[in-house]
Amino acid sequence: MNIYLTLFVFTLIDHVTAAMPKFVFAHFIVGNAASLTQEQWESEIKLAKHSLIDGFALNIAQQDTNTDDILQKAYAAAGKVGKFSLFLSFDYLSGGPWPVERVIDTINKYKELPAQFFYDDKPLVSTFEGVANIDDWPTIRSKSDCFVMPDWTSLGSQRFAEVRQNVNGFFSWDAWPVGTGDKTIDSDRIWRNATHGRPYMMPVSPWFYTNLPQWNKNWLWKGAQLWTYRWEQIYRFQPDFV
Repeated sequence: MNIYLTLFVFTLIDHVTAAMPKFVFAHFIVGNAASLTQEQWESEIKLAKHSLIDGFALNIAQQDTNTDDILQKAYAAAGKVGKFSLFLSFDYLSGGPWPVERVIDTINKYKELPAQFFYDDKPLVSTFEGVANIDDWPTIRSKSDCFVMPDWTSLGSQRFAEVRQNVNGFFSWDAWPVGTGDKTIDSDRIWRNATHGRPYMMPVSPWFYTNLPQWNKNWLWKGAQLWTYRWEQIYRFQPDFV
């Protein structure tokens, strides 16, 4: 997907029955796509489909003034290509928290478009963090009828268990091993227990490298065999979502 996709992919596995279709989504940073034309979006989507990816999770940040223009191209392209789904992931760290009414308006604007992904008859929505705005989501849900599965990994599982009634499920960002050991499913067990029966989204990623000294971010996490054994863990763990 050129430079626009992060190397982070997750599969959605229907929690009702294993016979239901499974979906693979790639995390797409919308802020990197300002220069993409609709035709280029179509090319990216066709390339994704060729790789058996079913859709994009569109990471959007509130400070970007061109977000609507980019999203309109993305949704139009996905609708034209067909059989490719999109859902919004509100980034609360890149440029600060999203205003409640803007989140509601954005969800309602795009949920009626053909490419929008639905789960349990509701438009799926996620976040990247946003733990200071947990209390916003009951209002957002009531005014948009969305199915929200936030990434509030920094909150910790115990604290999430106290606020889980505000959302429909949980998405963990903990996809990589820390230190020299391999990634285990210990944290996945903890997070799934914290959801108390709500859907849990388990992450998978081949590797994670970053070198952004202006944000004091410079690391490489162990990932040589991660892609293979993480999928084996997912097969055994059978989460609701991945």
